[in-house]
Amino acid sequence: MLAYLAFEPYGWFIWPCFAVFALGVGGVLAETLIAARRSKRLLAQLEAAKARP
Repeated sequence: MLAYLAFEPYGWFIWPCFAVFALGVGGVLAETLIAARRSKRLLAQLEAAKARP
């Protein structure tokens, strides 16, 4: 199994590329979750302001 994951002779290129990809996807996911939380908080504030007479 480890021989398969070595991706010989291109493992030296594939694994760093995979790491960069994983960091990029993780960053996009984190940014999306932060923006969703911010939008949810803003929506709650706007609904509370609308509910006040």
